[in-house]
Amino acid sequence: MRRAIQLILFTCLLCHAQPRIRFDASPTSVDEGDAVTLRWQVRDAVRVRIEPGNCPNAASGDCKVVPTRTTTFTLTAIDSQGRERTAEVEVTVHRTKSAATKSAPKKKMGLSRPTGRELLLKGRPEAPGYGLYSYLLFGSRPTQETRPQYLAVLRAVLLRIPEIEDLLTGGVNRDRLNILYIPVTSAVSIPDETPESAAEAILSAFDFPRAALLLATVGPRYNKGCYFISRLRPISASQAIERPYLFQDLSRAAPTMAAEWVRYFQSQTARDEPWNEDRAKALALTLRNGIENITGWGRSTTTAIAWIAPGPVR
Repeated sequence: MRRAIQLILFTCLLCHAQPRIRFDASPTSVDEGDAVTLRWQVRDAVRVRIEPGNCPNAASGDCKVVPTRTTTFTLTAIDSQGRERTAEVEVTVHRTKSAATKSAPKKKMGLSRPTGRELLLKGRPEAPGYGLYSYLLFGSRPTQETRPQYLAVLRAVLLRIPEIEDLLTGGVNRDRLNILYIPVTSAVSIPDETPESAAEAILSAFDFPRAALLLATVGPRYNKGCYFISRLRPISASQAIERPYLFQDLSRAAPTMAAEWVRYFQSQTARDEPWNEDRAKALALTLRNGIENITGWGRSTTTAIAWIAPGPVR
């Protein structure tokens, strides 16, 4: 009888064995733009997923990916009891000068300061030496009303504005750059596939308390919607912001026009004096006319134009 019980227990342990994983990448070190093959084989699992990427959720297979930066791929296997087991493989991506130069926007006549983006981690200070410091800030956590706008602006920023590292690698000096900071609470593994998934990842990690502190330096009423702030030095959350600075209020902007708002943000901050009131008014009029031509909006658009100003009226 005892032997029979031991045999039953041994059989049950085999039935509930944790997933077994074989997971590797080839090669594990590539230049930017080169493909990598992920290969895997999983046993004793009912579900398998690989992140980031669009690899099939199959028990075994291979999949080609083209990471744009050094990336850790994680395979997660889940058994019938809901237990998870993971395996990781890191692929190192070497940025080449030619690739970085391609991703940098071409310099236009009259525009002297390109913009590059960077995620600003919680507790980390801004880097010194840049010609202009800008911030993309959300006034509150996303609601049903504001979430589409937040995601639309993030997608437009990801599509139009290169990473600051690309501009620096391309040979542009810091003092000729506008760095656009997006505050986040933790490191974000931005998916390579689409700007939609990247925007979702950034919004999930966005540092709303830090954004609230920075917006409070401008005024107490900017607690809903999306805003850009630009000035010559980093913003200190411990004191009211001093002029000159450029404050751009997108809280009433339609999500469908996010790309236009970001394009005009780039145009204005590229100038030597982005807070110049005459230029700001001229740019606001151009933007208003452009949006009216595209959408047919009139009066409803006018309220959104208040975002371009040397600083909000208190």
